[in-house]
Formats: sequence, C-alpha cells, structure tokens
Amino acid sequence: MHTSDTGLRISVLLAVAALGIDLLPLSVLAGAALYPIVVLVLALRNNQRLMLVAGYACSVLSIVAWLILTWLASEGLYEALDPIAAILNRGAALAGIWLVVLFSWHLPWVREKLASANNEIGMVADRLATTEAVLAETEMRLEDHSAETSATLGQVNHSLQTEIAQRERVERALQDARAQFVSLIESLSLHVIRKDTKGRFTYASPSFCTLVGKPLEQIRGRTDRDLFPPDLAKKYMQDDRRVIDTKTSFEDVEIHPGPDGRKMYVQVMKTPIFDSQGEVIGIQGLFWDVTARKCAEISMRESEARKRAIFEAAMDCIIFIHLDGRIVEFNPCSERTFGYDRDEVIGKEMTEVLVPTKSKQRLRENLLGYSGEGKVGSMLGRRLETPMMRKNRETFAAEMVTQPIPLSTGAVGFAVFIRDITQRKMQEEALRKAKEAAESANRAKGVFLANMSHEIRTPMNAIIGMTELTLDTQLTDEQREYLEMVLDSSNTLLALLNDILDLSKIESGRLEMEELPFDLRRWFDESTKSIAFRAKQKGLAFRSQIDPQVPEHLVGDCLHLHQVLLNLIGNAIKFTDAGSITVRIRSKHRDQQYVVLQFEVHDTGIGIPPEKCKSIFREFEQADNSTRRRFGGTGLGLAICQRLVEMMHGQIGVRSVVDQGSVFYFTARFELYDASTEALRESTPPTVESSGSDESTRPLKILLAEDSPINQRLAIGLLRRKGHRVVVVGNGKQAVQAFQEQPFDLVLMDVQMPEMDGFEATEAIRAAEEPGTHVPVIALTAHAMKGDRERCLKAGMDAYLAKPIRAGELYELIASMAAKSSPTRRGTPQESGRSE
Repeated sequence: MHTSDTGLRISVLLAVAALGIDLLPLSVLAGAALYPIVVLVLALRNNQRLMLVAGYACSVLSIVAWLILTWLASEGLYEALDPIAAILNRGAALAGIWLVVLFSWHLPWVREKLASANNEIGMVADRLATTEAVLAETEMRLEDHSAETSATLGQVNHSLQTEIAQRERVERALQDARAQFVSLIESLSLHVIRKDTKGRFTYASPSFCTLVGKPLEQIRGRTDRDLFPPDLAKKYMQDDRRVIDTKTSFEDVEIHPGPDGRKMYVQVMKTPIFDSQGEVIGIQGLFWDVTARKCAEISMRESEARKRAIFEAAMDCIIFIHLDGRIVEFNPCSERTFGYDRDEVIGKEMTEVLVPTKSKQRLRENLLGYSGEGKVGSMLGRRLETPMMRKNRETFAAEMVTQPIPLSTGAVGFAVFIRDITQRKMQEEALRKAKEAAESANRAKGVFLANMSHEIRTPMNAIIGMTELTLDTQLTDEQREYLEMVLDSSNTLLALLNDILDLSKIESGRLEMEELPFDLRRWFDESTKSIAFRAKQKGLAFRSQIDPQVPEHLVGDCLHLHQVLLNLIGNAIKFTDAGSITVRIRSKHRDQQYVVLQFEVHDTGIGIPPEKCKSIFREFEQADNSTRRRFGGTGLGLAICQRLVEMMHGQIGVRSVVDQGSVFYFTARFELYDASTEALRESTPPTVESSGSDESTRPLKILLAEDSPINQRLAIGLLRRKGHRVVVVGNGKQAVQAFQEQPFDLVLMDVQMPEMDGFEATEAIRAAEEPGTHVPVIALTAHAMKGDRERCLKAGMDAYLAKPIRAGELYELIASMAAKSSPTRRGTPQESGRSE
C-alpha cells in the first residue's frame, strides 16, 4: 500500500511539474514529454482504471496549459505564440499520452505472452538436449554407414555412366531417324515446305525445288511473292496467316495451272509449328498432285449425274428393289405409268403393288432363286412380256427386264425395267392384220400373174409357132415381110412378159439363185453363139476376151448369169449402128474358196449422158424417155440385171461418153470347183440359145396331151416336120389311158388341162410303167413362175419347156430325151387318141 501511495504521489508531482514546464515557452517540449511518463508510472500499478483517469487528466492539463499560454500571449505577458508550433506541441503531448495508455492497456497480455514464451523456451531447451543426444547417435550411425554409402555412390556413378552412354546412343538413333525422315521426305512424291511467321521459307524438299526450278539455297529466305504469280502468292500467304493466327491446321484441294497449261488439282495440308512454350514459330506445308483422283471423282459425279438424269428422264419405268422385293427407287416414268407417287411405293414390296396376282409367285421365286443359289431364273436378264397392274387395279401388257445388281455390302439388289407395250401390241396386231392382208394380196398377185402368164403365153404360143410354121411355107415377099413383123412384135411382147415376171419374182423374194457346177468357157461359147450371130447380121464385129487367170470350173447360177450377160450384149447391139461389140472377163479377186469375176461389155454406140448413168438402172427408166425416142423398150432389163447381180454378191455400173460408146460392167462371186472338165460338161445345163444339130434324131412316137386345139395343131406341125408320129389327147385322163394301151417313145404333157392335170397324169404314168422301163415326159406349160419347174420335176417329169414353144428349143430337147426313151411295151399300137 505504501508503494502504491508513493507511486501516486510521484505521479501527481510529475503532473504538476509537467504543467509548470508546459507554461514555459513553446520551444521547450519537456512538459509534453512528462505527461506520458505520468501515465506510464500509473500503468505500472496494474490498475487500468486509474491509468485511464490519468490519461484523461493529463490530456486536460495539457489543453488547459495551452489555453493559459494563449491567454497570456493575448495579454502581452508573453511574446506572440506560433499557432502551428502550439498545435504541434499539443498534438505531440496528446499522442504521447494515449500511446502510453494504449500500450499500458495491453501490457498484461504482453506479460502473459512473455511468460508463455519463457515456458516454451524451457521446453525448447529440453528438446535441444534431446536432439543433441539424437544427433550424437545419428552421427555414430552415419559413421557406420559411410562405407556403405561410398559403395552405393560407386554404383550410382556406374549407372550414371551407363545412362550417359545410353543417352548418346538414343541421340545417335534420333539423328539416324531424323536422317531417315529427311530421306523419306525427299523420296516421296509429295512436296514439303516450312516457313517462319513472316512467310519466309526455311526448308523445301527436293521435289518442291524441282517444281519451282530453283535450288534450296535460292529458296531459303524467300517468300511466295518471289516464287509464284501475284494471285497465287496472295492466296498462299492468306492461308499461312490463317494457320498462324488460329493455331489450327488447314487442308484443301486447290486448282492450279499445270506445267503443260492444263488444269491440275493439288491436295494442300498446312499445320502450325510450335516451340517449347507453345508459341507458333512457323508453319509446315505438305501438298501433292491429286489430279487423277479428283478427275476420277469428278467423272464419277458426272457419271452419277448422267445416270440420275437418265433415271429421271427415261421413257421407260426404272424401279430398283431390294433383295426382299421392297422398292427403293421409283422414277417419274414409273409414276406416270402406274399412277403412284414415289412416296406411296417406297419401302413396299413390288409384287404387292405393281404385279397382278397370277404373276406374283413367279417373280418371287426368281428373286429367291437368285439370292439363294445365284441362279438366274426365267425372268432375270431376259426380256419378258408380262401383265402389270396400275394403281386403279387396271392391268396392262408390259415388257420387263430384271437385272441383278451386286452391292458394295455383298448383298444383291435388282433393277427392273418396265415398258408399257399396250400401244405396241395394238400396233403389232394392226401390223399382223396388215401383213396378212399384204400376204393375201401378194398371193392373189402371184395367182393373178401365174394365170395371166398362162393365159397370155397360150395364145402367144400359137401366134409365134404358127408364124414360124407359116414362114417355112411358100410366101410372097410382102407376106413374108408382114409375118416377120408379126414374129418380131410377138417376140417383143414375150420379152416384156418375161421381164415383168422376172421383176415380180425378184420383188416377191421368190427368185432363188442356184448353185450348180459349170465350165465357164464352154458356157460362154454356147451363151454368146446366137447373140454373136445377131451382131454380125447388123454388121458389127463381135469379140470376146477371157483372161487366162480366170478359173475354168466354177459353181454358181449360170442361167441367171446368162440372162444378165445377154441383156447387156443385146442392149449394146441395139444401141450400136457401126463398130464393134467386145466382151471381156477377168478375175478381180480370188481366195481359197471364192473368186470374183468382172464382166465387161464394150460398144461403140450412141453412149449415155452422164446424168443418166445411174437412173437407167431404175425400173421403167431409159436414157431417152421422150415421146420422140428412137429406140423402144420397157426400161426393165437393166433394173432386173442389177437385182440379179446383187443376188450374185456383185455390183453393176456403166462408163459412157456420148457418141463414143459405153462400157457396162458387173461383178459376180462364184465358188471354186475342183471336179474335172468332163464331169462339168455332163452337169452343165443347156442354154436356151443353143442351136445344135438334131439330124441324128430318129423318128419317134410321141404322145401329146394338150387341151388347146390351136396348140395341138402347132405341136403337130412342128413334130411332123421332123418325121415324128403324134398321138393327140385332150386331157390327162385320156393321156394315161393312151399310155396304158400302146407304147410311146416320148410324152409331151401340158400342165393345165380339164378332168386331170398334167401333174396327176404324169404320176399315173410313172405308176403304170413296167419295171426297167422309162418314157421321158416333157412338160409343156404356160406357167413360168418360180417353183413351176421344180413342181414339174417333182411330179416325175424329165424336162420343162415354157410356152410359147420355140421350134429350136423343142427339137433340141426332144433330141436329148430320145436317148433316154425306153417304151413300156412293144407291138402293134392301138390308137386311143387321134394320130397325126
């Protein structure tokens, strides 16, 4: 208690001293310093309340002292105060007072912390002692393990050396790999470049150097502007900048002009190059020529576009179906034909919506057969007519082709092509009826021509025959002239009839070329014998030339060849008034099987204008069609010749100069024949113009079957002239009866007769012949159409002679048949017909 009072008294004294000092001049700060000391002394008593009272009291004393001083200065007792110094003094005193109060207020807490710190320091001291003991023990242990640590360090050093060696090997391997990479880059066809961020080249592969035509030394450090045209350089630099700015790769297919000026496609790939901090330090570019691939892609796209255009614009229905029959494609034509919209049928089974019930199963079986065993059924890959069904359930005739299409998945689809043939079927039906009508008309035409031929040839036979007989009698010059005119007119009319029949047979396709062996030179001599005589009668020289290289033995239709050649020679004689006619035959082409011969007929006649050289080969065309023409004719001869030459695999033409002459030429193909000349001579058919001698023919007994009285008289007159005895009957039935009752050397049989025609009569005669005997039967008929000769021979006749009968032809044919005569019976004849 005493100590506390002492402290209080000391504090009061210090406070009074501070006040006194504070009243001194302001330059002295002792008073300001004593106030905090007062508070500090009281704080040592550990009485925070008293400390606060002291703080407030000192603050009041300091302010009171400042007020007193201010008053004294104002009264003149002191010199004038400096306001700033006064304020600083008072502020310093107050700050010191309250700092001490604040410090003293927390002084107990500091003491506690100091006590706690002292305790901790004691504990740390204990721990240090313990640690020293541990350290001593650890030092002993370290000494014990020093040897072991040294050994371990040796091992670690060895491992480190090994790792260093391995690292060197890895570095060498990396260098080798880098070299291999560079080698690979240089050997590839693609071009590799590297650039920095400013677009300057830092690397270029050899292929790129070759492309731009510069070595790497001249490329490194350059930009695109130095190597490429401005437009390309600008594009390349823009692409580079985009890669650098976005830090992403760029890939595209670009179009560039190639070295040869053609467009080429280049695949370009540019990627950024990063440093270790992830910053872009440049770009790397790879590009290569993909023109072939791009062109293939373009071609494929164009092909697909064309196929799609075909699919869309096709006039036929095109339907693609899956293996299970579901429709996957349906073109516009299908929509129009079936009445369905595409969306209505896609995904549905085709047989259910488009195929009638009776055809469904067949189509399904074909599809299943192909999918199961790969077999193409009756409907696959074939054009098939089948009924189809529209949306309104109407059926129609269709033509369908189903084609399997292998797919990339290994499955199979089908393309079905369908065409509505309703209109075509109607047209086919109309054509069928028209064809039947045409065939009927053609048959009627044939029958008409055959009948007209028969009806015209029958009186012509009498006219020509009787005229020839009359010309052999005693006549006046005037009568002979008139009859010769009648004969010439009759022959002209007969030639016209023959031309019309030949043309009709050619146009109707009923004329066939025969393939028979013949001796060319013998045939030519016999064919031109009579025509050469006609030329000499007109005062013309007739010459013939056959090239030695022309084969002698041939196979072909010598009768129609004879017809063509004689027609051309006849025209040459007709249109030539003076000079010569020359016939030439030469070989134009020859191989192991065939020979092509060219026949030429040269004349020195009136010639043909150039503009008429082609038209004369048309029907009813002549070089002079005017009403004042000098020469007659129908204009059918050359047209028939052209048709016949074409049937002999040849061509016909003419070269002509007006008033100088013409050369008609034609080619014909013949097969080579290896038989001997003698065999050919036996098989060569006689020509119609041959006039061989018949003096050796013995008188024969001849049976004549003819229903026309005029033709009977004509035949009797011709036969009696040669000493033959004739028995005449009026029909076939009488001919068979006469043949059975008496022997005959020869039978002349008309074909068309009442009661029994010549065919039936000939068959009956052949049936009545005794074994080992044969009487020749010669058909005498006005039928000269195709097939008539074959029909006569088939009926058993030996020869065929068309009316009108020419005396020379009849005599020659009788002479050739006389040697074959073998009468059925010998003895006294019993007349059953009229004997003349």
